[in-house]
Amino acid sequence: MTSIQKRQFQFALVIATAVAAACTVHQTAEPPLAGPSDLAQSMSITATPDTLNLGPLNSLSGDPSTIAIRLFDASGKAQSGQTVRIDTFPSDCGQLAPRTMTTDGSGRATAVYTAPGQPLPQPECSGFPSSIDVTATVVGTNYQTTVSHAASIHLVIPAVVQTPGGPVANFTFSPLTQKVDTDITFSDAGSRGAVGCSPSLFQWYWSDGITKTGPSVLHDFTPAGTYTVTLVMSDSCGNQAQKSAAFTITP
Repeated sequence: MTSIQKRQFQFALVIATAVAAACTVHQTAEPPLAGPSDLAQSMSITATPDTLNLGPLNSLSGDPSTIAIRLFDASGKAQSGQTVRIDTFPSDCGQLAPRTMTTDGSGRATAVYTAPGQPLPQPECSGFPSSIDVTATVVGTNYQTTVSHAASIHLVIPAVVQTPGGPVANFTFSPLTQKVDTDITFSDAGSRGAVGCSPSLFQWYWSDGITKTGPSVLHDFTPAGTYTVTLVMSDSCGNQAQKSAAFTITP
C-alpha cells in the first residue's frame, strides 16, 4: 500500500468512527412508576363457595361463603399484623362480617358473606343483583393509593325440591321483558295441592317489596333492572309450595 493509499484509508476510518459515534443512542434512566403499585405486596382473595342460593321466602338469609385473604411481601413471605378492610358492592346486600380484619402469622384473614333472604331487602338489593363483588384493601397511611383486590359471588334463586304427592306451585308471566311503569301479568299455571287437596290461596312477592294476592295479578316496576318474583301457593289442607323467577325491566 502506497503512502497516499494509507492516508486515504486512515481518513476513511476517522470519518466512519465519527459517523458511528453520532448515531449512537444514549439510554436514559427510566423514571420511577407513578401511582398505586402493589409490587412490594401481593394479595389473594377467594370466596368459597362462589355461588350462593338466596334464602327461601320470608327468611333473613341464604347460603354463606367464606372470604379468605392472604398477604405476602415481595419475597413471598407472609405478612402478619396487617389490617384489611373488606366491602361489598352492591353495599349491604347480604351480610358481611367482620369488615375489618388483621392477618395472622400466616398472612391470612377470613370473613363470612351470607346471601340475603327473600323477598330481597330494599333498597340494599334493589332489583336482583346476580353477583356481589367483595373487595379487600390493606389499610395504611395512604388509603387513596392502596390497591384493592376483589372476588365475585354469584347469587341464584334456589331450586325447589318437590315431594312426591306434595303441593306444586307454577306460574307464567308476560311479557318476559317489559319497560318501566308498564304492567306485567303474572298468572298461576297449573299449581296443584297435595294429594286430596286443592289450591286455595295465591300470594305473590316481588323483590321491590310489593305483595299481591290472587291467581292472576298485574304489577309494574321502576326503575329499570332485574327483579325476582315468588309465588306461594297454599292448598286447602294447609300445605304450601313456592316457585321463584327473575325477569328484566328495561328503560
